[in-house]
Amino acid sequence: MNPYQIMGVIAVCASLFAGVVAFLAMQGMPVLTAFICVYVVAIWFMLSLQRRARQAAEGSARQRTTSRDANTWQLSPTSSALVPHEQERRRERRFGA
Repeated sequence: MNPYQIMGVIAVCASLFAGVVAFLAMQGMPVLTAFICVYVVAIWFMLSLQRRARQAAEGSARQRTTSRDANTWQLSPTSSALVPHEQERRRERRFGA
């Protein structure tokens, strides 16, 4: 993202924050209470997004290790040459073994 996009996102978020606080204040809630409530909800939302991103990253890391394990070398049952698991599976599919 270029700097103008980043500043635009910050401006939109600040405007949204101020708009929600103003709306709550117009509904009769004290301004300080509205500010604190909106702030706490925003922090909770950001922390939940961060937790979900961390879980997604851990899941992709596990997936990478399992795909890496599938490509380890082993002795082929048909010959004494070393071949990866994937080549062995392709050979079985091709010859119907």
